[in-house]
Amino acid sequence: MTKKILFSLVFLLCNLLLLKAQQSFKLADKEFDKGNYEKAILYYTESINKKEELSTAYNYRGLSYLYLEKVQEAKADLESSFKLNPSDDKIHTSFARFYASTGQFPKALEFYNSSIEKKSNNYKLYNERAGIKAAMEMYNEAIADADFSIKHLPNDYSAYLNRGYVYLRMGNYEKAINDLSASLKIKASHKGFGNRGTAYALSKNMIWQ
Repeated sequence: MTKKILFSLVFLLCNLLLLKAQQSFKLADKEFDKGNYEKAILYYTESINKKEELSTAYNYRGLSYLYLEKVQEAKADLESSFKLNPSDDKIHTSFARFYASTGQFPKALEFYNSSIEKKSNNYKLYNERAGIKAAMEMYNEAIADADFSIKHLPNDYSAYLNRGYVYLRMGNYEKAINDLSASLKIKASHKGFGNRGTAYALSKNMIWQ
């Protein structure tokens, strides 16, 4: 009888620990989605310490560090996630965003390519890759990616925002203004207003030249 009680207590304790770890992970996701990255890091760390959802927890803790501009911590976590699950398209996307944020555009493009190969119906990735290609002066390819993204996500403000940025880089200010205005109609953004203002200013300079 004593052994049965002891076994039951151990089983109950294990379940409670598992539940707590799962709760930590869910809480971390909620804080991450709200942009509370410092709180998210605390909960992801709890989940990692309990060895629950390890690859995903490392991935999103790494992104949380990245958004807090803690680059070294971000890279270490993303590398840990990659080692645990190198075939996961989400970690490829996270590395793409990491390298994009740190200005390492060829590496960013490499990971955007591999992420899209793994999940070709994630149309936001084509939009993000367009921005990288524009930064690398691959303008025609950037426009093709942006067009493809807009075709599938016609109500996504960031798709028009990125294509407008590409046109701005190309010196096609009229198309840039049209896309940036379309983006701002869907959702106001500092980048949208800033880039449109730049496009207006540069287009006026061309008129007066």
